Amino acid sequence: MLERRHVDALLALDAHPSLGALDMEREDRFEGSAQQQDARAREQAGQTLQRIGEEEADRRAAAAADLHAGPTPDDPGALELQECPVCWHEAFSSDGQDELCMQVGHGECLVCHYRRTPAIANASAREREWERGWARD
Repeated sequence: MLERRHVDALLALDAHPSLGALDMEREDRFEGSAQQQDARAREQAGQTLQRIGEEEADRRAAAAADLHAGPTPDDPGALELQECPVCWHEAFSSDGQDELCMQVGHGECLVCHYRRTPAIANASAREREWERGWARD
């Protein structure tokens, strides 16, 4: 019977550079779950957009700049409002950014309420980095 100590031993072996498959599998599973969660968040945001209508969406977009803290003297690294990938309004208010500092924010759109998680922001940043690498080659 597989016991916790067996799993711990496998994870300890996985730290060896040539045996990193378990960590990669765990990351793949986590990213797949995050992608599914993001698809649901996009669907819900799309439903919100349909429910509120174009006029209300435009009103919310106009008010977004007043609601977003953005960079301040106390937090100069904060991101400006970004374009939302669901409603396309410049109303995505970031709570923080990706781990590669590629300016991909995680947070919420102030129009459609699409919520991008840190995991999705990091995945998008990695994708951008790959695209930049391919463009250089």
